[in-house]
Amino acid sequence: MKKNNFKILTVLIIALCGGILFSNQSAIKEFNQTVYDQNIGAYVSRFMESQHYSQQDVNDSISSILYDEYFEKLDPAKNFFYYDDIKSFENYRYQLDDMLKGGDVRFAFQVFNLYMKRLNERMAYVKDRINKPFDFTINEYLDTDSKKAEWINSKEAMDELWRKRIKNSYLMYQIIDESTKEKEKKGKLSKEEIKAQKDAELFKRKSPRERLIKSYDLFYEVYEEYDNQDILEKYLSTFTQIFDPHSSYMSARTVEDFNISMSLSLQGIGATLTTVDGFIKITKIIKGGPADIDGRLKAGDRIIAVSQDGVDYLDVIDMPLRKAISHIRGKKGTKVHLTIIDGDKGLGSKPVHIDIVRDEVKIEDSACKGSVKTIKRKVGGKDKTFRLGVISVPSFYADFKGLQQHSKDAKAVSDDVKRIIGELKEEGIDGLIIDLRSNGGGSLDEVVKMTGLFIDKGAVVQVSDSKRTNVKSDYDGVTDYDGPLLVMVNGFSASASEIFAGAIQDYGRGVIVGDKQTHGKGTVQTMFDLSRIFNNTFTKERNPGVLKFTIQKFYRVSGGSTQKKGVVPDIIFPSYLDKMEIHEGDLDHALKWDEIEIADIEKKIDISPYIPKLKKMHQERTVNSERFQALTEDIEKFSKEINEKKISLNKEKRTKERNENEKSSETRRKLINGDNSGSFEETDKDGEKIEDIYLDESMLILSDLIELSNNS
Repeated sequence: MKKNNFKILTVLIIALCGGILFSNQSAIKEFNQTVYDQNIGAYVSRFMESQHYSQQDVNDSISSILYDEYFEKLDPAKNFFYYDDIKSFENYRYQLDDMLKGGDVRFAFQVFNLYMKRLNERMAYVKDRINKPFDFTINEYLDTDSKKAEWINSKEAMDELWRKRIKNSYLMYQIIDESTKEKEKKGKLSKEEIKAQKDAELFKRKSPRERLIKSYDLFYEVYEEYDNQDILEKYLSTFTQIFDPHSSYMSARTVEDFNISMSLSLQGIGATLTTVDGFIKITKIIKGGPADIDGRLKAGDRIIAVSQDGVDYLDVIDMPLRKAISHIRGKKGTKVHLTIIDGDKGLGSKPVHIDIVRDEVKIEDSACKGSVKTIKRKVGGKDKTFRLGVISVPSFYADFKGLQQHSKDAKAVSDDVKRIIGELKEEGIDGLIIDLRSNGGGSLDEVVKMTGLFIDKGAVVQVSDSKRTNVKSDYDGVTDYDGPLLVMVNGFSASASEIFAGAIQDYGRGVIVGDKQTHGKGTVQTMFDLSRIFNNTFTKERNPGVLKFTIQKFYRVSGGSTQKKGVVPDIIFPSYLDKMEIHEGDLDHALKWDEIEIADIEKKIDISPYIPKLKKMHQERTVNSERFQALTEDIEKFSKEINEKKISLNKEKRTKERNENEKSSETRRKLINGDNSGSFEETDKDGEKIEDIYLDESMLILSDLIELSNNS
């Protein structure tokens, strides 16, 4: 047996034996600033002061905020640092501004070194405490309100906090196991529970203790893999986010991930990966990608080693996913060698070596999709059928590089939506829904182009910097779709999504439905590649990364900013997200809302006179709806749960609470996902029924709009 193969199998055997808690834990590595860190820090501080929209001075006030927030960024729940740790750096509180400007970032590394020391101490405590019994009969609670938590003064108090944390996790796994076994006896396991059970059996980590050990192992490994780039990114992003929440410093690795998400393509093998108990597991093979064409890899297989040239295989068992993926990705046309274990045969099977030639992979799941849904309902006492187009737009993506090079394969959301509209019109639709739920935004140019598909021409958004306002408009004079239109949004719809929804609302072009407001991100960021200001010698040693910072604010054509307030839908649905702190206004240092002058627009299609009638019809339909009543009740219950900041560590109480919650939630879930007429149903790839109460009601609202339009 080759030495490398023996090493792989040895690591595999260790992994199968249940894992050794913090087996990778070694002597604590000390980090120090380098000349690269210093140069990057100095430039970022000066650039933010001179170029950010807010025009803030980097002064003692910024320094004091940075001091406090860097500790909280590393330890948000106050589980590691002591009160005395924070005070020991107090002489830095009002010096960090001057230090940054002068290229001194040693504070970042000194604090991180202390964090790693405290992390190791806590992991040593976990290792010792996890082998001792817990008493689940006593009445005690774990306080989970991190916002009100104070820095802990003593080791005894810290140990007590961690004892409760470990006890809570152990109890959680124990109750889940017992519940799963009970459901298994009754044959009531869900697909997700069956899959989780198979994985637990496959990796011999079924007990609560084994699961708990692995969870802490993985937590530790994330920080053990940190290097100077990661530390500097965390520190400088803490600094930039004092100016506003969307400004950040991105290391080269983060930039790569960002570019992939925007272009919907990467150069690799064409597989979606995750980690399961330390193994790199293939969750999906991307259609048309290298792995799909090769045909040997499949979902469920585990990658245990990677090589670039067929020799010196690198073990990826227990390697952080980001690092493992970096070895699998590579330049188009190069070959990657993988050692895999067949997911069907299990870990007892012989590892297999395969090689795949990397190529560009289009991540089509992240592109928009269209479909036609048919609903039947009574209108004026008669049965009537409506054919409705639905286009799901997950982001306002654009392959900037591909578009600049006029590549025929370059993806852009406006082109895709235009094409889908044409296809849906050929199929014959009575109305169209644009689904922007959880669409976080993207390209400004793309949202202007996409809005232009639904209006003749005119202003779409006003963009203001600290000195002037520029109006972004559609000029083509062509309307690709002029029929009844509805736009769905929620609390995660942000930025470009809010521009689109706001413009459609201001023009009266369609009805907006969704949560009480959209996210409220009304700012524009730009990316500055730091390699542009450093010489080749510097960038050859280390890619300095990118600075993302806010330069402008968005304003609707009606004059109001989308910042903080977002877009308020014409018809508001009850929503779980409304009970959560997920909006722009909930973020620290969010820029304020304001307004400017109204832009001149011409309304050629205006459905706004129908809005009061549509609201009334919606309310009449839902006020006595068992589905919506159940949804509202479940949302209120959810609100109480997330606002409960103390968790019982008494097993009897927790089990009773869990059983009651499951029973009541299942009853409401059946009502929420009630059978209805069956017209709105669709299934996933496994044939399971998918229910969407919001889409169901949106289609009824759109059919109301169609009827009102036809009768006017």
